[in-house]
Formats: sequence, structure tokens, C-alpha cells
Amino acid sequence: MGSETKYALAQSCKGLKAGEIEYDTDGDDVDDGIASSTDYLIEVKNATINFNCTDDALHSNNGDTNIESSTLTLATYDDASTVDHMQVITDSTLNITSSYEGLEAEQLFIDGENTNISIVSSDDGINASTDYDATNMFIEINAGSIYVNASGDGIDSNGYLRINGGTTFVEGPTDAGNSALDTESGIYINDGTLLATGSTGMLELPSTESKQPSIVYAPTSSVASGTVVSLVDSSSNTIISKTLSKSAASFIVSDSSFALNSSYTLKSGSTTLSTITLSSTVTNDGNLGGNNPGSGGGNPGGGNPGGGGRP
Repeated sequence: MGSETKYALAQSCKGLKAGEIEYDTDGDDVDDGIASSTDYLIEVKNATINFNCTDDALHSNNGDTNIESSTLTLATYDDASTVDHMQVITDSTLNITSSYEGLEAEQLFIDGENTNISIVSSDDGINASTDYDATNMFIEINAGSIYVNASGDGIDSNGYLRINGGTTFVEGPTDAGNSALDTESGIYINDGTLLATGSTGMLELPSTESKQPSIVYAPTSSVASGTVVSLVDSSSNTIISKTLSKSAASFIVSDSSFALNSSYTLKSGSTTLSTITLSSTVTNDGNLGGNNPGSGGGNPGGGNPGGGGRP
């Protein structure tokens, strides 16, 4: 309520917020009080939440968020869950039907065999960043099933991205100004299954320091939306099969079954795009141009979501 104007919002602004709150109780645009603390935390456990917001659905200002054994359905014009420090998601289902950015945190851990995350975003799907000074930003995927459909970068880390397990399917941008996977300090694929599709303009390749081999392929022309893309081994066993919801000009593929010097065939429907022999940790094929995988600075050590007073 303003001093002369009354109004109502059809939707709430934020769903849940932890952090500093400034109060103007008499409408004179001068703060009459501030609620502040040194530690902020949003903790969601064994809960079912359905938020439809115009602002962030979950917002931990200068704090952390811990989501465990819960089911969240989030729709927002802004970020679905934004955290200035650590965000930990374990054994939970997150269905982010609309967002500007899906998940954002300085340090983001995704874990738990029962984790199932689906994100639709108009910018980055998952983003490691913060408004505060930070020297160790990262995204770590250890288990679960993750799907990202992003118009910006699919997964964007201002530090490193490390995939240690689970199944990750990223449909990144169709424009040349973003990429399916984008990092400052390297993409490390150590285990699990990954299919990342997108454009080629800003294509970043996995680090050669990864423990699990990967294939990076760019066809001469984009594969159309609605196409079933599959990867089969030399015995015609299907390793990965996904239906594209939008066109793709590049493919990053990795699976725990990959073995060096073995051959794999990438298909578009029943048409063979390429048969590729894994000759190195990162094997490139197709119309990649001058894109550089980058060796990074060595596979980073494991983070600890329970240390340092974090959740």
C-alpha cells in the first residue's frame, strides 16, 4: 500500500526469501527498520511446494539453500532458486516450468539417486555465480537425472563444472552467442551420462583432464527439432536416445561405458551422422572449426557440502 495508491498483485513477488529486509512502516520512503543477520538459510525438507511468482521463487540473500527429499514446482519471470553462496539439492524433484535462470549459486551440488530436475529458462539454465566476492565457484553433479532447456547457456559456471555421475541432458541455445556448456575453469566429466546440444559459435569442449572420455561432434547442418538422436556402440547397443525439442548444431556426448579405441555411431533418426573412434579423452569430429577443448588446471578436488558451516 502506497501513501495514496492501493494495488494488488495477481501473483506473489518472491516465494521464499531469507536475507536482509528493510522496513518502511509509514510510507515516507525512509527505512524505519532493518532485519539483518550474518547467516541466512532456506531449508526445505520432506515438503511439497508449488510457487507461481513474478520474482524469484526461492531467494537466499547472502546465504545458503538446502533442498532435501522434496518436490518443488516453480514458475517465475525471474530466477527459480537463486542463492548467493551454497545450494545443495538431494533426492528431490524440481520442475521449473518457466524462469529467467533456473538454479543459481556460488557453489551448487546436485546429488541423490532420487533427484529429478527439469528446467526451462530464457537465460542460463544452471549458473554458478554470486553477487559477492568469490574465488571458488563451481557446479558439481554427482547423481540424479537433470534436463535443461535454456535459451542462454545451458550450464554456465564462472568457475568449473564437474560431472561425477547421474544423467544430464542439456538443450542449449540455437544462437551463436551462448553455448550448451560454458565455464571459466573447465568442464570435467568423470562419470555418468551426458548429452549436451546447442550452437557452435561459443562451443566449449570438455577438459582433457577429465577421467571419462567424451565425443564432440558438429554436423555440417543442424539437426532439426523433433528428431530422435541416438548413440550406439559397435554391437548396435543403444547407449543414449533423446528426442530434440529444438534444432542442434553441436553435440557433446559422454557415458560411463565409453572405452578408448572403441567406435560409436551418432544417429539422427535412422541416418548415421558419424561413426567415431575414441582416440583420446576428448575426441572431436565434424565441423568444429577452431574450437579449443583447453586442458584446464587439473581435475579439481571434491567439494564438501557439509563443511564450513554450510547446510
